[in-house]
Amino acid sequence: SEDVGEFAESFESGDIASSVFSTSDVLPWTVDAQIKSDGEFSATNSPTERGQSSKMTMVREFPSQGVLHFDLRSDVFMPWAMFLVRVDGDMKESVTGHAGEVQWGG
Repeated sequence: SEDVGEFAESFESGDIASSVFSTSDVLPWTVDAQIKSDGEFSATNSPTERGQSSKMTMVREFPSQGVLHFDLRSDVFMPWAMFLVRVDGDMKESVTGHAGEVQWGG
């Protein structure tokens, strides 16, 4: 099998601008040292109200198929919290809201 290496983004630089992600200009995402899953930092969205959105996007080309691992913490209820994964424009995964105690998951 072909070894294509590994791609990782952990926000450990402490700065979203130096990551592979882009964020909305209005209600941007920031790097947070208070709430984290692993390491010293995580990305967190700006607080939003009904009808507002705060988006973080990664567009990247990979030479072959792989596995996506992520940690997601949502402490609001749907439809306000959404995590979408699209590959070549096709929706592959959609996570909204949460049930029960807030937990990290991926």
